[in-house]
Amino acid sequence: MQHAVAARVLLIDDHPLVREGLKTLIDSQPDLRVVGEASSEEEAVRIVAAVSAEIALVDVSLPGRGGVSVTERIVSIAPTIRVIGVTRHTDPAIVSKMLGAGAWGYVLKQSASSELLRAIRLVAAGERFVDPALQREGRSERQTVRSELTGAGDLTSLEEQVLRLIAQAQSNQEIARRLALPVGEVAELKSSGMKKAGLVSRLHVIAYVQSRGWQ
Repeated sequence: MQHAVAARVLLIDDHPLVREGLKTLIDSQPDLRVVGEASSEEEAVRIVAAVSAEIALVDVSLPGRGGVSVTERIVSIAPTIRVIGVTRHTDPAIVSKMLGAGAWGYVLKQSASSELLRAIRLVAAGERFVDPALQREGRSERQTVRSELTGAGDLTSLEEQVLRLIAQAQSNQEIARRLALPVGEVAELKSSGMKKAGLVSRLHVIAYVQSRGWQ
C-alpha cells in the first residue's frame, strides 16, 4: 500500500529550542517532515537553494533584516516554496508586509499547535492562511486605527464585494460580469475601496480581506 508523500518543511528561526520544538511537532505527523533548518537569513538562502521543500516556516522577527526580507529572498530564489510567517506579532501592518513579500500564511506562536499544523497543510494544498486570532482582532482594531489615522469612512457594500473578488484573483472584467456592472465602475470601486482601506497591491487586499474574516 502506497503512502502519500510527506510535505517537506524548512524551519528558519534563530532560537534552537524553538526549532527543536517545531521539529518534534512536525515530524510526529505522518504527512509532514522537516528537511532543513536555518538560524539566519544567509543560512536560509543556502538551505532553500540546496534542499527540496514545499513549505518554509519563517520567524518574522529573525535577527538582521527580519522575516520580510527573508521571505522576499526565498520567493525570489525558490518560487515554488510557500512561506508561512511565525511570530508573536499581532500588528495588521506586519501581517500585510509579510503577505506583501510573498508569504502564503501567518501564524501566531501563542496559538495552539494545531493551528500551525492546519496552516502547513492548507498552504501546502494551495490555500492561504491567516491565524484566526488575528482575524478576530482585525475586525475591531483595523477599523479603529484606519479611522483615526486616515479619517476614511466605511466601505460601501459594492466596494467590499469588489475587494473580496480581487482577493480571489478575479480580474476587473470578471468582477464586472459577476456583479453586472460596467468595467469602468468596477475600476472606480476598486480604487476607492483600496484607498479607504489604505491598500496598495492585490497581496495587501488578500491580507485585508482575510484579516476581516471575509473568506
